[in-house]
Amino acid sequence: MHRRMQHARAVRMADDLMRDGSLHIAVQASVAGYVALGFATNPGVMSPADVVLGWASSSSSSYVHTFHVTDEALDESNLNEGADGSSWAYDRGVTQGSNGITTICFSRRLRDARATVSPDLRAATGAVGGGASAGGRRRLQQDVAATLGLNWAVSNNKGLVQHTTRNSGGFRLDVSSGAAGDVASSNTQHWINVHGVLMAVAWGLLLPLGTLLPAHRWILGDTKAGGKHVWFLLHLGFQWTGILVFVAGFVVAFVKLDDLDMGGEVRARRR
Repeated sequence: MHRRMQHARAVRMADDLMRDGSLHIAVQASVAGYVALGFATNPGVMSPADVVLGWASSSSSSYVHTFHVTDEALDESNLNEGADGSSWAYDRGVTQGSNGITTICFSRRLRDARATVSPDLRAATGAVGGGASAGGRRRLQQDVAATLGLNWAVSNNKGLVQHTTRNSGGFRLDVSSGAAGDVASSNTQHWINVHGVLMAVAWGLLLPLGTLLPAHRWILGDTKAGGKHVWFLLHLGFQWTGILVFVAGFVVAFVKLDDLDMGGEVRARRR
């Protein structure tokens, strides 16, 4: 009786996989901490997303779990698993080689309602219902134009801590060919633009004007304000404002675009 039940369960699971399709993924990075991969609504934007995150540990049990990410903060309250640890990502695993490369791997059905953000990936992966094959099962046809939007993140920390901006990103994966194209993070691009504008205004406008004013003070003549020559007041104003704008641009780059010292190149292998 037990063997019959096991056989029935195996047949049912095989039927489910044939109907829904499945995806098998491994992600690697040369980091000592965690590696994460997310199925995102908009690749390059952290949330919302269904995420698999894990790290290997020699002193304690390794950690690999699934999350429903709703904003930039991530903690245990974002876990998206049943009481028994089951979730939309099954056969999850994480390992770290002697060369320091951490690998997470997992499988998922293309259609699974437990994946809140990505319940149906059949269109994104190019898997569409085709004609019936032997046994009444449906074939999967490939549409090479379809791409799957994904996010990645890595860290040298073993814990649910914020990664740096440059240690994360988005890409679109053509499952049928394995080709992938990076997607610029809208948040990263925003701060790059802010930094660029601040530096351009400081070094391209304010500081040069402040430097040139003394040499061309004849343009303003002997005009004074508060007992000081106007050209001198403008000179000070442009110089100090330029310095402040430059400092603001530097702070933006340091805070928003800073990177971890990874001790080597971060690599991600997508399959």
